[in-house]
Amino acid sequence: MKTLFIGYTRKVGSFTNEKTGELVEYSNRDLRFITDANPNTDVRGFSQFVEPKMKLAQLAQILKVPETDEAVDKALTALLNREVILNYAPVGDKLSVVWFALRKQ
Repeated sequence: MKTLFIGYTRKVGSFTNEKTGELVEYSNRDLRFITDANPNTDVRGFSQFVEPKMKLAQLAQILKVPETDEAVDKALTALLNREVILNYAPVGDKLSVVWFALRKQ
């Protein structure tokens, strides 16, 4: 079983909270992986999947870097096309990636 980190999309911006009128800043990443570990598909070989909306603070903690866009993006870029280990946990009504790390060779 192999999972590779193949990229990410940076989503940074703000929105107005409809209830409070407060301006809320956000910085999230959609992480992209390919894996050969999906038993629920007819795809042979690798298939792609996205882990959406991982928050900057969570990624900074996972990657052990300062909580800045630049530090997180630099650490993610260093992981591109490398094999990773993913850990999942229930978040709401689905399983989500809550931690990942470079697989030791």
